[in-house]
Amino acid sequence: MKIILILILFAIPMLSYGIDVYAAPEYNKVLRIGYTESGNTPIFNNILKGFIRQLIKDDYFPPLDPTIFKETDNKKIWEVLSAISNGKIKFVKDAFLEHNWDEGDATLSRKQARECIKKYRLDVVLVMGTLAAQKCIIHDINTIFIVMGASNVYKSGITTGETYSGFDNVFATIDPYIYKQQIKLFHSIINFNKLGVVFKDTVRNRTYAGIDDIEEMSKKLGFDIITCFSNSEELDVKKAVNDLEECYKHISKLTDSMYITVHTGLLNYKYSYRLALPFLKNKVPTFVQEDPELVKRGFLMSITAKEPGKTEGTFTAKRFEEIINGAIPGKLDMRFHEKTSLFINKKVAEIIGIKIPSSILKIADKVYERISNEE
Repeated sequence: MKIILILILFAIPMLSYGIDVYAAPEYNKVLRIGYTESGNTPIFNNILKGFIRQLIKDDYFPPLDPTIFKETDNKKIWEVLSAISNGKIKFVKDAFLEHNWDEGDATLSRKQARECIKKYRLDVVLVMGTLAAQKCIIHDINTIFIVMGASNVYKSGITTGETYSGFDNVFATIDPYIYKQQIKLFHSIINFNKLGVVFKDTVRNRTYAGIDDIEEMSKKLGFDIITCFSNSEELDVKKAVNDLEECYKHISKLTDSMYITVHTGLLNYKYSYRLALPFLKNKVPTFVQEDPELVKRGFLMSITAKEPGKTEGTFTAKRFEEIINGAIPGKLDMRFHEKTSLFINKKVAEIIGIKIPSSILKIADKVYERISNEE
């Protein structure tokens, strides 16, 4: 019998090779599951928790001590999961792979993935992150890849479509309209003429920053895009913050609005207010793409998921259950939509001299009255 792999990927682009025949997993056997991720980030943590909660709810996994859902390290969660087997799913303890990939060739990572699949006799591998998917997806074996956490799996090359993946052995999640909705809302409130964006000028990082969506909206709404390039994946915290700060200082003098895209320099809240200062000083309205905590710490506004990752984890678990019961991954609709919340900082608005319409404040889920400098 062929070993069947189900890789749940939390998302990134890659080259693809089809398989001749897709064989659904046998429901009457215990599915052995492995895991790999692009890095230990809050969004992956939330997705995994949402995924597990739904499996428990639907009786595909036994109940867990509620304290496990307070854990922020996926590896520690995995250790708890791997100690349990309910006759349906087995999370394999040693099949938890951590990687910090560079921009180099992906061949080695795919070789390691093949070896891992064979060594641990894996039926299922959960793979979190765009980069992990890009480096580890294998298309010439009968393996199911379930991709979550991608900025846009279609534009990043993981799938060939925005509704279905285009590969029988690949399922991915996609919220295709979120960035466009953000830009449209921001423009309706601020009516800016120039939108500043910082990103690393690579195919993958353009996807992270939603550059294609920004360019599309710039044509529709009639604004210019002001850019500054920075290494959004710099692992050295001080280098990341310093580089991002220089970009922010430069671009804040050239634009009348700013779209705050993902960057490692923004992950440590210790530096949030420092990074917000150039925009406060130059009275530039800011919109945060991903992390609403930054609104609390000196940026103007954001519209993001109410519970980042939870909806995606729940959605994917339901699709995974369909796959277990015989559905072809590539035939499942990938589209989901996060329930969103609007965050606004009135103190920031006051400092930069703009008035947020009362109608907007009324519908906001969270309105901050001051700027927090807490870590």
